[in-house]
Amino acid sequence: MKTYVSLRVYWILLCVFFTSLALVFLGLISYGKLEYNLGVNLFTSSISTVLTIVFLNFLFTSREQNEWKTVKDEVYSMIQMELGSMFNDILNYVENGLTTKSYLLNLKKKETRKEAFLSALTELKDAEELKLNDAEWKLMIENKTSLEAFSTASQTLNEVEIKYSRFLSSQLTLSLIKIQNSIRMLETLTQLHASMKGLSPTLRPILSPVYQEMEKEIPRILSHSFKRILEEIYNLHKMGIEFSPYPI
Repeated sequence: MKTYVSLRVYWILLCVFFTSLALVFLGLISYGKLEYNLGVNLFTSSISTVLTIVFLNFLFTSREQNEWKTVKDEVYSMIQMELGSMFNDILNYVENGLTTKSYLLNLKKKETRKEAFLSALTELKDAEELKLNDAEWKLMIENKTSLEAFSTASQTLNEVEIKYSRFLSSQLTLSLIKIQNSIRMLETLTQLHASMKGLSPTLRPILSPVYQEMEKEIPRILSHSFKRILEEIYNLHKMGIEFSPYPI
């Protein structure tokens, strides 16, 4: 990212320098400080240099964009798979989510299934409150392995950001960061729960009231984190990363 910005700034500074130089030559000619023919030649050379820089910058940018087109679909496909995986995993913890998943998977036509998945995503992200399945979210908090799919998705998205950040828009990158932050919150809740469970017999009575209050907040925080992920999946869909958990 730094190399790209520095190069663009370099082109701009060159253009500003030679444009300023051309204006100086023009001023010297006007005040008779520079021989006319020499001044015109210098002015013309400066303007020609500016036009050459602009043209080269255009060619360089166009080449990069054309090269990016060859990998854009693959990068978007990587992101799409992770988004679809997260959506399917969230359905495991949402109230009646498994019923919804079963219905969607039983739809025969590919396009109908894609539209139905998008409709389910929209309904969940627009819900005033995302209700969770008590048994499933408690299992998630108790068992770290339940979070592995989310953690893997977060890691993959992070690698995409690192490798292809120069080609991702700021809004797209922001959505990916918000998703990763939400997953980090899920991981933090699991770690916090484990640490409270592992308290020594001496500390347990002292911190028990605090622990109980925290336990009450877990469903709300989980619900908020899931909802935020769903909102960003929807936003990314609007940015051109098609939402299709099961493309086949």
